[in-house]
Amino acid sequence: MRVFFVTNAVTERFSVNRYLGFGIDDVFSSSKSFLMSLIFGKLPDVTSGNEFDEEVESHFMKERKDYEAKLNIFLKETPETAMLIYGPKGTRHTDLVEKCTKSEPYIMRIRLDEIINQPDHIFLDKLSRQTGCFPMFNWTVSTGSLLDTIVTATTGTKAGFASTAESQIRKIFEITTIALNRIVHSEHQKRQAALNHFQLSNQAPPSTDAVPDIEYPVIVIEGFLGNEKAKQAYVYELLTEWTNTLVEMQVAQVVFVSDNPAAVKYLSRAIPRKTIETIALADASFTSSISYAQGRLGLVFGQRLPVELEQAIYALGGRLTDLEQLVQKVKAALRAKNQNSNNNNSNGTILQKLRRTAFVSESHDVSDAALATPEQLADAASHAFNDIVVRTETEIRKIGLFEDIGVATVSSSSLPVKKEWTAVQMWKIIQLLTKFEEVSYDDLRYHPLFKGDETAIQAIERAGLISIGLHEGRPYIIRAGRPVYRTAFARLQSDKKYSAIMGLKTVKTLVNDETVKLKEYESELSTLTGQILTDRIGLWGASDLRSRANFVAKLIGESHVKLAALDAEERKLKKVVKLVE
Repeated sequence: MRVFFVTNAVTERFSVNRYLGFGIDDVFSSSKSFLMSLIFGKLPDVTSGNEFDEEVESHFMKERKDYEAKLNIFLKETPETAMLIYGPKGTRHTDLVEKCTKSEPYIMRIRLDEIINQPDHIFLDKLSRQTGCFPMFNWTVSTGSLLDTIVTATTGTKAGFASTAESQIRKIFEITTIALNRIVHSEHQKRQAALNHFQLSNQAPPSTDAVPDIEYPVIVIEGFLGNEKAKQAYVYELLTEWTNTLVEMQVAQVVFVSDNPAAVKYLSRAIPRKTIETIALADASFTSSISYAQGRLGLVFGQRLPVELEQAIYALGGRLTDLEQLVQKVKAALRAKNQNSNNNNSNGTILQKLRRTAFVSESHDVSDAALATPEQLADAASHAFNDIVVRTETEIRKIGLFEDIGVATVSSSSLPVKKEWTAVQMWKIIQLLTKFEEVSYDDLRYHPLFKGDETAIQAIERAGLISIGLHEGRPYIIRAGRPVYRTAFARLQSDKKYSAIMGLKTVKTLVNDETVKLKEYESELSTLTGQILTDRIGLWGASDLRSRANFVAKLIGESHVKLAALDAEERKLKKVVKLVE
């Protein structure tokens, strides 16, 4: 029964969309438009705006045509390996996958972000829904454990009622594999039947379409390795094991979608016998970003934009989600200004009234930008960009610098982000990335604040605050996690008081570390001096000890120089935050 339901979920045998060509949402939308036309007469054509948006999107995604071609070829090949599509958050990985899989007849999507880090019975229920596995008695996981505990407490022996979440997940994957195998077997039979038909009739196929190709199911796993600290993080390993099985049996193409750069190494280790196909998405170019903004605002391509808007687009660096947020804020500001002017004008049109009652598609908001003066558009862009940067600053202070976390009032178990790095380490990265677009991974790793340990750097990357570029498979370059972060970093550093406070924290950390080293040097020098003064050591031994003592004395001198420089820096910073009474 479960195999039957999984097969139906993948093939959509009983889907309304599959047989009618439209769904319930389309029927509702058409009925709504018809009723509105009866009440208000003929409304403006709202579909033209949507079509224009698609044209703009196509123009914006033009740089990804090569990626689309690579993914389309992969989906049509015999399953021999898996594919990973990864890139920074906001590069819209899922859009690329959905566009290429739109015409695939057999597809299954597992959205890990929606199900992970929840109670086991909820996690299993949602996973079974996504795979179509029905019925699954997921409540037996908690109930069975309870019964096992009761029986063990009363009889002293385990009853064997307990069923772990991991075993249930393996069962779901096993059932799904059987269903996928049957689908592929059916595809092989269709192709063989067509070949047999032409062989019996001694005729060559009239065209390539006469003999159908084998359509392999496609498994899309979204949000892979998105939360390595989650309660069900073991599911990532189970997914790679399942992928190994599917690839070995050649029953499905598996596409992983992730924004975690570590996913490349993870899959390479988990699937060692296969070379993982990869598509690394990057931010759009400045030219494409300008075109996207022009289209979404309803401006003519090639039209000169205000300098303020171009500067905002440049600072956002081609990150699509940030660009879309900027566009929406600009449109909202212009819409509010137009509504205020319309409220003062008694001759408002029917369309303007409908906008206020949300009966007209949002695509009509583009006319607000097209009719706005360059000054109005520049003012809206400045306010929108400033709002984005201010929110980004707050995000960095909260997540990266732990600014709103009180150590005395908040327990470590309730922190939104585990402190795997210190605020001064993050501040050093902010200083460097404000000055440079990218920083050497190795140089930062061996800075005195990091002491050669890369744990903090990798944790900051997992938080999305930085991104690490690879060269020949190893970490090489560090960049800001989002292009707009560089603007936020510069704003944080331009605040003299705040910068001085963080500078004092940095100096204090360095002074403490140097003091510890100095005490070790002084202790060793004291021991060496005592040994040299004894009569038990020969001439050659005393000479070696004196060499070591001279070396340690030199290190003590260097530490004193460093501490003197840090003391001078501390005095300088204290003058900035000195209270004038």
